Formats: sequence, C-alpha cells, structure tokens
Amino acid sequence: MTQRVESKWRKSIWMDVTAVVSVVAVGIVVAGMLNEPAEESSADSRIPGCDVVEPPMEPRRFSVAYSPSQDYYNAKYQWFSGPKATAMTNAVIQSLPADVDVVFASPGESLEFQPIDDIAQSQLPDDVDAALFNGSTSARGSLVRDGQVGTLTVDVRAWDRPVPPCVAGGLDRREMLPNGTVLDLQETWAESNGVRHLKRDVVAYLPDGTRVVARVDDSDSTEPNARTRHAGRTPLTLDDLTAIATTPDLAVAAGVPPGTLPPMRACSTESNGTGPVLTRGAVADINRALDERWSGVSSTGVSLDRPIGSLRPGDFGRDNVCEVLTTTSGGGSGRLEIALLSGRDTPSPHEQLLSELDRDRKSETLQDGSVIVRAAYPSNGGAFVSVTRPSGAQVVVSASAPEGSASPLTLEELEFIATTPGVVP
Repeated sequence: MTQRVESKWRKSIWMDVTAVVSVVAVGIVVAGMLNEPAEESSADSRIPGCDVVEPPMEPRRFSVAYSPSQDYYNAKYQWFSGPKATAMTNAVIQSLPADVDVVFASPGESLEFQPIDDIAQSQLPDDVDAALFNGSTSARGSLVRDGQVGTLTVDVRAWDRPVPPCVAGGLDRREMLPNGTVLDLQETWAESNGVRHLKRDVVAYLPDGTRVVARVDDSDSTEPNARTRHAGRTPLTLDDLTAIATTPDLAVAAGVPPGTLPPMRACSTESNGTGPVLTRGAVADINRALDERWSGVSSTGVSLDRPIGSLRPGDFGRDNVCEVLTTTSGGGSGRLEIALLSGRDTPSPHEQLLSELDRDRKSETLQDGSVIVRAAYPSNGGAFVSVTRPSGAQVVVSASAPEGSASPLTLEELEFIATTPGVVP
C-alpha cells in the first residue's frame, strides 16, 4: 500500500461504493462522491458487528467527463477479460432466485459486465486516488418479481486494502462469514420531489481479495421513453443480495470455463421507437430461423464465432435487435452484422440520403411493395443487403473484411440470410 493511499485512509476519505453515471454527447460524465469526516454527529454510534464506529461522512461531489473503454483487456487489471465478464454475468443470473426474471433489454441493461475504465489521475481532483476510483467492472439490469420491477447493480473489483472502518449511517450491520468474508449490509431510502426511493446494499470483501457490491433499488426504467418510476418495493432481499455478492465465480481469482466467449461487440439499429415491441419469445423464434437458414450458407467455408441466431435488443427502443459476429474463412477474419427493425411510422431520412448519394446501391421493388437494396464495395471488402417491408419493418445484413480483402460473404449469401422466412414481419 502506498503512502499516499495510507494517508487517505487515516483521514477516513474514500470513494463511495458507486458512482452516478450519465451519458452525454462527448462520452460519459461520472458524478463521484468523496466521503469526508463530519465535524459533529449525534447519530447512534452502535452498529451490530462493529467494534468501532467512525463519525458519519459529509459528501462532497465532483464530476469528470471521459470516453468509456470498449476494450475488455487492460494490462493493469489482468484478472479481467471478455470471457471473465461473460462468466460473471452468467454467475449473477444463476444466483438470482427462481421467481425473479431479468427484463428483456439491451446487454448494458441485462447484467452484462462492462469493460474497466481507467481514468487518468490528472482528470480527478487532487485528493482522489485514481487507484481507488478505477479498477471496477459493473453490470446492471431490471428485475421483475411478483409484478414488481427494480434495478440490480453489481460492481466487482480486486481489493488489496484493509476492510474499511464502520461509519455511522454507512451500514446497518457487519457480519463475518466462516470463510473470512466480511459483509456490510444496509437498507435505506431517500426522498425526491415527494417520492420515496428504496434501496438495499450488500458489500462483500472476499478472502481472495475481491470486493463485490450488490445493490438493488425500486426504480423501474424499463420503458425507454418514459420517466423512471418507483415500485415502492425492491425485488430482492438482503439475503438474495448476499447470495449474489458471495457467488464464487464473481471472485477475481475464479477461473473461466473453457470455451467461454467474450461479450458481443456493440451494435445499433436506426430506430425512432415507433415499431411494434419485439418480445423475448419473438426474438427467440427469429434466432432459431436464422440458425436453420445458416446451414445453407455454412458449406461455403465461412465459420462464425457464435451462432448467427444471437440477435439481442439494441440500446434505444424496444422495436429493434442486432448482432455483430466475427467470421473466419481461408485464414482471414471479418465481420457479419445483422440489424432488425420491427417497423417505423416514417421513412428513414438517413436511408433516403444514402440512396441518393451512394451510386453503388441498387434497389428493387417486389410485387408486395417490399424493397430490396443491394450494394457491394470491393475496394474495402464490404457488402450489404437490406429488405424493407411496406410497414417499415427492415432487416439489414452486412459483411466486411480488412482493407484489401474480399467480403467474407457474397451478395447472394447476404440476401439468402436477409430473406430468411419469418425474420422480417
């Protein structure tokens, strides 16, 4: 432990267990919170499981803007990787009670652990140690239990420091498990604009040097275009959170099952949010249809890093799904992307502009009013085919390869995939 960190701990200053994150045009703004000792406190200093209780803390807020990392591999955090993130996501989902469902949503809202951000010390206040601020990966998702919706957030990081002291107002009780795990548990609430928000936290300090923070609140953000609602009840108990936080596969020292894939690369679909909702069942049917269709293409010698039926919800709206797959053929690699939109009430301005400017795009109108657009770009190894129904429902299938290489799939093969029965409503 460095002298600088020791000094901070002696002054009882550290980062809160979570940070408030908001997305802005230039990247991410993180609103952090420094906890500094209050001068006075009248709070009851007795906390079960704590021999010593320090005074409550006066929060001091700060914010920092940065571009979030997209890379799961960082030499500073060798315990973490893409496959490790997938294994951790699977572990959290498997640790949920049997009567709890994860809301069908984009990966970032489906408990997929994100890359570890590494913000430079120069971007942080002088009295914030970058080593304490950075180093964690987090996942969040909406849960449903007995019709009640809430949000679960899980944060994991390597922890080579002492367990922090008990602070009045920071926890309700501290427990020590037989294996040496230390648990800090708290149930609390806050009120904003006359609305009470409920929250439960379990912080686990595991024997192998892992800190896990499992937090649930009663916020319902499942409607992309609606304001956050509060259910008045959280879908998980403190015992449920303890089971999550102490799941063995979340430990930094836990191994990754062989063959575990990293999370899929980010993808998006141009949507204005007016198409019919794509349900989990409907997308599962589409994925099965794509898997069956691929058997007619795979004889060409192109292999994929995961099933072609891996469509998942996009980040915006509930009327679109997409995927990015890695192709391998002839010793070279490329990309196959599929984006599906269930419909839209107006034509896409972006699509219209491209049709006017891109002379390589050739369109054909079918008897039922559907439009097929094809384009090939041999100079950069790209090709795509789109099928758009009169309803605005659309599928776009594209392939690309490193510059100087041929597209991994031909236009005919891309069209064969795009015209899979049942894919475009």
